[in-house]
Amino acid sequence: MHKNNFMNLNTVKFESKLPDDSIIVTYTEDNIPLSYFTDDIWDFRNYISSYTQTTVIDFNFDKSLSKNSIYYLKLCLYYYINIGAKNTASLSFKTILIKYRLLKKIVKICEKFNADFSNIEKNKFCLNAIIDSLSFDSKMNVGKYLNIFELITLTGNFYELDDFGFSNESLNRVRLLEKKSSKLPKQTILIPSNILSDFIRKSSEFFDNFNKIKDELIDFGWCFKKYAEKNNMAFDKIEV
Repeated sequence: MHKNNFMNLNTVKFESKLPDDSIIVTYTEDNIPLSYFTDDIWDFRNYISSYTQTTVIDFNFDKSLSKNSIYYLKLCLYYYINIGAKNTASLSFKTILIKYRLLKKIVKICEKFNADFSNIEKNKFCLNAIIDSLSFDSKMNVGKYLNIFELITLTGNFYELDDFGFSNESLNRVRLLEKKSSKLPKQTILIPSNILSDFIRKSSEFFDNFNKIKDELIDFGWCFKKYAEKNNMAFDKIEV
């Protein structure tokens, strides 16, 4: 999927103004507008050369999300397609879909904290939750989210939206996490099944044997205590 064919740059002029319902995102093979910026679904059917399970990006994934959050999600994706990936020789639908899914996760976290996606930095609880959630991630995943945070910030800078994006302090926190994180994803230590089954078997045998002599042990303890009391013996002075 080549850039000069992908967005039909000979027809569309990109400006640093916020997109509205007149902005075209995708075209048909005959250069007829297929998807507009304000559409709920962006259709990429004519830009996919290999098999994929979906050919659209559906912004109706959560009815509870505010229109404002969806708008800014679209804005980031639109910026990436047209400007953010300008140094890329080709742009695949799969890459766009990955960006969309990562952005969607951040938007949904913001909604959970009643935070405004267009101004994440104002809600410190939400901001810390987003960054702290990466603490146990692999280096690769932290890097992916760092790219998304930078994309959001670049989008805000391009459209001159002062409050949209992450501060340098927040970005540096994520960069530090990426530097410290392992190259491999954190994994739960697994006990080999043969060792686990042997432990369970032996534990079961132990408790079975204990239950068999439990009453005798209790009787012995009771008798020993009575014997000690009768002979005025202190437990800590008894010699065995």
